Amino acid sequence: MIKKMTMWGFVILTTLSLVACGNAKETSDKEKTETTKQVTKTVASTDMKITKTKLTENGTTGKNLLQLDMNIINNGSTALAIGAFDFQLKGDDDKTYKPYPQANNFGDEIQPSKTLNGKIFFEIPTSVKKATLIYQPNKKSEAEWKLTLPEKE
Repeated sequence: MIKKMTMWGFVILTTLSLVACGNAKETSDKEKTETTKQVTKTVASTDMKITKTKLTENGTTGKNLLQLDMNIINNGSTALAIGAFDFQLKGDDDKTYKPYPQANNFGDEIQPSKTLNGKIFFEIPTSVKKATLIYQPNKKSEAEWKLTLPEKE
């Protein structure tokens, strides 16, 4: 009788442990999705959205290299010239960073009803964990995205 109770207790304890682990994983996956999901910002008939964030180490400087994949749609009636250098990044260290010039940053003219997918790279200190991407083509902030930086790959 004691063996059966011990065995059932072990089965119940194991089952509860597995359920608890499953719920923890679901929560962490959900949190990851929410931190990478970004809102589309519209500025003068142009929709802009960050579709992916990636953080790697820049081996030559010991700093991090942040890659932001952008999706930009021109909903206007005239061509739009836009590039990575229309953006800047303000880190949680209160410093402002311009796009990393040695990287392959986007820049092009988007015809009406067309889409541009491109990347912006920023070299930032390893201590920066949160940042704000600012679109300011004419030295005036037009749109901002709050970012929680991903884990380094």
